[in-house]
Amino acid sequence: ENHRVLLSGTSMQTVSFEDPSTSFFRTLELENPVTFLTVGRVTRLFHHRGVNFVLALDAADSDFPDFDGDGDRDHLDLYPTVAGAPTFSNAPNYRAWSDLYGAGQSPEVVASLASGLNDTDNDGTVDSVEYLLAEDPLQPGGSPMTGVLLDDGADQCLAIEFPVLKSAISEMRFHAECSNTLLPGSWARLPSDYTVISDDGVIQIIRFCDNQPVGSQSTRMMRLSVSIR
Repeated sequence: ENHRVLLSGTSMQTVSFEDPSTSFFRTLELENPVTFLTVGRVTRLFHHRGVNFVLALDAADSDFPDFDGDGDRDHLDLYPTVAGAPTFSNAPNYRAWSDLYGAGQSPEVVASLASGLNDTDNDGTVDSVEYLLAEDPLQPGGSPMTGVLLDDGADQCLAIEFPVLKSAISEMRFHAECSNTLLPGSWARLPSDYTVISDDGVIQIIRFCDNQPVGSQSTRMMRLSVSIR
């Protein structure tokens, strides 16, 4: 039911069937270029990831599904896993998000993005954190995080504010930590959760506030801790 074939050879691969009428793939995924030499059939998903593939003359009548139901069969659909043009709002998870940015990229970039643990654009932020923060993993940039001082009328407290992609919240764990020294073992998780200060339906701006007022310590730092569920 969930049989999946991944073609990941380093050189041009070929696919052919001795009996195309009875042979098929349930899910077929590509990491590197492929040539289909005979008629083939994929019944659930042809996930080409934007990798180059060729239907030879004898394979022109191959049968591919429309996995995302958008009216375009997978071999003609640049984004076969997401209906319509992918955006932040309809990339439902990290896999779909990395597929969006990996489309048309080299196999090395596609593999780097798929991991979630690499920093594909070498800007100091790993790709899964760029996903959470609604950043572009192929364009180096600074952190979208902002430090602010909040005044409740009695005391001031340190806070950090940053955007998060709403679809990423279910896949990522994150919390704020504070330290007075930056020394190993000095970071302590804030006991309070974050506050949502804006929400446009796709991206939320959230805020973590320190639980100690400014002035109670000579030095105070905050950081964001992120992990994949």
